Amino acid sequence: MEELSVKLNTGLLNLAPMGANYSASIKESTDTSDNYWFYDQIIQTAKKLEYYANLEAYKSWIRLTIMTQDQFELVISFHSINYSFQGILVVSAFTLKRVANEEGGKDVSNLKQATQ
Repeated sequence: MEELSVKLNTGLLNLAPMGANYSASIKESTDTSDNYWFYDQIIQTAKKLEYYANLEAYKSWIRLTIMTQDQFELVISFHSINYSFQGILVVSAFTLKRVANEEGGKDVSNLKQATQ
């Protein structure tokens, strides 16, 4: 994944206007402190696709973040389907934009499913 980040950053340097700092990064979930990230977005995407996302049995994700004037994210989620674990995993994807809020943090905006 590090190699892909380097390629993306090189490409973004060529796209950035003079003085702009465009960058890309890739992060994957771990079994520890960040596995719960994107819980709401995964559930919302599953509802739009009309299935039940079982995040208790199994869940992991990988995220591509592209920083320009805005922060764009593509998240691919791997998780169980249905109420009881049956050994079936699905892959869903969604995009989102993060926008600055009044508290100095960033809020999720413009959540869109990237799978059907």
